[in-house]
Amino acid sequence: MYLALSDLCFEFNLDAYESALNGRVEKFNKIIVYLLSYFPFLYSGFIHDTELIYNIGWFQVSLVGLLYMVNMTIIGRTTIKSGMEQIRIKKVERHNLLMVRKYYIGFKVIEEPNK
Repeated sequence: MYLALSDLCFEFNLDAYESALNGRVEKFNKIIVYLLSYFPFLYSGFIHDTELIYNIGWFQVSLVGLLYMVNMTIIGRTTIKSGMEQIRIKKVERHNLLMVRKYYIGFKVIEEPNK
């Protein structure tokens, strides 16, 4: 547990990520994984109330679902964003290629008459 806590503190202080979004997602993931690492201790027999264990289990499932949903949302958003950017780039390239072809098709080469 202390190793996970020290890793969490190190990651928060280092803050060496490619972008701010990647940093926030990584920090969120670290916090959720750190919280989920406490649950195996709760199922080892320290708690005798089965209703409490049942509620703790649902909380654990909710945390895993939250982790999954946040990561899938971020992945979907970045995939759609990069796909739209690729579509825009191809559209501009196609437009530029048509303009170049139009210029060359409309251009006639006049040969000099032989002297």
